[in-house]
Amino acid sequence: MTENNSESKLYKKKFQFTNIEHWNHELYTAALAFYDRFSIYPNVLISNPFTQSQIDRIAEEEDENHIINSAGETPAEGETARISTFCTEDFEIDFCYDMKLKHPDFLLVFDEEYDGGGEDLYEELSEGESKEAAG
Repeated sequence: MTENNSESKLYKKKFQFTNIEHWNHELYTAALAFYDRFSIYPNVLISNPFTQSQIDRIAEEEDENHIINSAGETPAEGETARISTFCTEDFEIDFCYDMKLKHPDFLLVFDEEYDGGGEDLYEELSEGESKEAAG
């Protein structure tokens, strides 16, 4: 992510998982709420490492047809799944994490200049100017 400038679009909104076991449904619902607020889908989810580990654990228990790698293949037997992107027909959200967020909080972000680098986005978002919706 590059520094904010007056021409780049950066939007963020904080959410909270109410039942981590249904993280995928809650994330989808949050992405729709984000879209309703900003008229654009988020492209980044930021959570803390514990929240991410819970998502990964639950994903491993899910139907393997929903978990694929970048080559479109399901994980090999015994291979640990690590969720890095949530994909739907309408949008994709990359997963990043930051220790400063508390479980079960997460930020959804649309950053026009996000390049998928996985940098520490939370610190930049805290310091930079952006359009933010109340909690």
